[in-house]
Amino acid sequence: GLAPLTSHSTMAASADDAAAGGSPASVAAAAPAAAASAAARSKGERLLLEAAAPQVVGELPEELRKQERLEFDTDRYDLRGTAASLLGRAVGIGSFAECEPKELERYRTDDAIFRSFGARQQLRKLVMEDAVFLGVYEQLVIEVVVPWLKARLVALLPNCGAVNFSYQYPPTMRVQPGPSEEFKRPHRDAEYGHQAGELNFWMPLTNYSEFTRATLWVESRPDVGDFQPLAIDYGSIAMFHGTLCRHHVPANASTFTRISLDFRIGVGDFFDPDWQLQGVKGVHGRRDLTV
Repeated sequence: GLAPLTSHSTMAASADDAAAGGSPASVAAAAPAAAASAAARSKGERLLLEAAAPQVVGELPEELRKQERLEFDTDRYDLRGTAASLLGRAVGIGSFAECEPKELERYRTDDAIFRSFGARQQLRKLVMEDAVFLGVYEQLVIEVVVPWLKARLVALLPNCGAVNFSYQYPPTMRVQPGPSEEFKRPHRDAEYGHQAGELNFWMPLTNYSEFTRATLWVESRPDVGDFQPLAIDYGSIAMFHGTLCRHHVPANASTFTRISLDFRIGVGDFFDPDWQLQGVKGVHGRRDLTV
């Protein structure tokens, strides 16, 4: 279901039930458990429970929320090459040392780029300022990803007509050096202010099969816990419903650096472009495309 809508409605219903009935003893007995449950939630989950719901027509079709994969032409959309140029010009983040040509797997940096919010913001600024890299990314979204997504939507809703797709701009670049013990905990993107009307797109820019063997792990449906690796290489893009399906990144035990790109797309009236979860930091910019 819609995370903000469901969570907000459930919280309101619980408050109404408590006000409507139940003995003082039963309410008192439930309080410690409720407090413990609240303490276990992340900051984002607590904000979500208090937030108003996005104004949408309903839930994304279930079939559209299932994990899928698409491919793209790496010669036409050279994200790997433009990413190497971007990182090669970066000062104070890392270096390719003596590596020529610049291979992303051999980019050397420290754990801060993966662990620190400030370091990730520095990387985000570099991406935002690189017109060439952003041009290739946007071309890929407009020419490949959105048409593919629209075709899937039409197959499920033949009379959907023109649809607005709200895509993340700029995308997020992730750099995970190895060997390292740093990892990312299981989480769902609703904790960070993302709506259930969005879909996640994730692609490696480095070679998973031959080098890093490090990747994102995703469960197939919310809370089932059947995490599986996105075992794909450069040229493939995985789509999944990351707002509600948990995902995590294990430590990179290899001697190579893992670099990936991810972004989200809000789909038509299933997405509220005016909604924002107050209290979260690092809100993504967006651009719109109607198809």
